[in-house]
Amino acid sequence: MKAFVTFIAVSVFSVSVLLGGWIIPYGVQRPASYEAIDRETVTEFETNMSNGPITYRSGHYTSLKDYSGEFTDILKPGSIILYKTNAGNYGKMMITGYAYYHAWSKVSSYKFCDVPFYVFTTFSEDGSILVSGGFPVILDGEVRVVGKTLLYGIGPLRNFFWMLDLRQADYPERPEGSCFMWFNFDFDTKQTGFFKNYNGVEFSGSDVYNEKSETKSRFFPSNGAIFTLIYKP
Repeated sequence: MKAFVTFIAVSVFSVSVLLGGWIIPYGVQRPASYEAIDRETVTEFETNMSNGPITYRSGHYTSLKDYSGEFTDILKPGSIILYKTNAGNYGKMMITGYAYYHAWSKVSSYKFCDVPFYVFTTFSEDGSILVSGGFPVILDGEVRVVGKTLLYGIGPLRNFFWMLDLRQADYPERPEGSCFMWFNFDFDTKQTGFFKNYNGVEFSGSDVYNEKSETKSRFFPSNGAIFTLIYKP
């Protein structure tokens, strides 16, 4: 079978080759696997990185609050994204699945996000591992009420204790060793949370804002971080 090859203009200065699901900058060698991607490899893809959103699901919901609708995974398990954090560190992530229910909250207005599962590695400048996947550091603590408004982080409640402390929140469908994110995630510290402000302290290290609408679920690079999708199964 012949490999399907096409050229995609990414910008005036960058051209990529799509080969067997890999999106490779011209002149860069295709990685042998996710595991083979190290810091040096990530830097070779920096010309393709941007602060543009990455759509990972699409569909149509008649009611996000009631979980009424349907969707399609654009980024299926095995999809690979490379990034440069707002702290200047390079890293990689691979989607491993999604939670059954999307998360939502209501403070001044309703907000929704799908909950992706993924493995990731952020590298130090010398190429060693700065931080990697596994259960995230959850910033939302014991108080789940803002005024009289509940924060719904896990879909329909399946564990009473999650109503009291979001740090107890987990997903039985989460693959072993995988991380997850809610609205904000920091690839330098493995922190995730619903808000951009915690008791007056800005969650300024967040590298991505994760949001779901009635038609799309997207990652928005934030605070100067940049991303690029390099593989779709």
